[in-house]
Amino acid sequence: MFENMIFDMDGTLVDFVDQITKSWNLSLKEHLWDQKITKTQIKNIMGLTCKEIGLYLFPNVDSFVSTKMVEMLCEEEVKYLEKNMGKTYIPNEQFLIDLTKKHQLFIVSNCKQGYIEVFLKHFHYEKYFIETLNSSNNHSKDQNIKYLVEKYNLKNVVYIGDTIKDQLAAQLANVDFIHASYGFGKVECDKKINNITELLKY
Repeated sequence: MFENMIFDMDGTLVDFVDQITKSWNLSLKEHLWDQKITKTQIKNIMGLTCKEIGLYLFPNVDSFVSTKMVEMLCEEEVKYLEKNMGKTYIPNEQFLIDLTKKHQLFIVSNCKQGYIEVFLKHFHYEKYFIETLNSSNNHSKDQNIKYLVEKYNLKNVVYIGDTIKDQLAAQLANVDFIHASYGFGKVECDKKINNITELLKY
């Protein structure tokens, strides 16, 4: 049904909530920032930009400062993940082998540089994804999806994500959307999967 699949990261390919919560709290303590972050807060910020996260977590701080703080936390979480990897919804390598027999795979996320890479490197999944894009290029998620579509002249494209913002990004990029209902968000959508392995039927 779809020749090309573009994936979101958090709540779609991975669940790093525990690791991010621990990493951010360690960093905040190290930088003498008198605030603790909860798992619920981390779940609520999945898919947001650094500026949006800063406004949500640190509403009483200047937005420029809070954005820089979040960027720092994201950089340090990559180092943490290198030694404390979280879980992936991908069951095994064979799933990706089977998926790539019919589809080209990509990743587009609002994360910072290094986040996708540390995940792919840890599980040795790099060769299954043609290209990955993050927010380091200052483009929105829908702009990055459009970029991949235009760069590779993609047809029959679907974006797979777990939040309403993912769905909106797909709409703005004029591609189909599949809701990963096992993730962090609730979305009204005709196409949904309860387990990532259900993508094999598309």
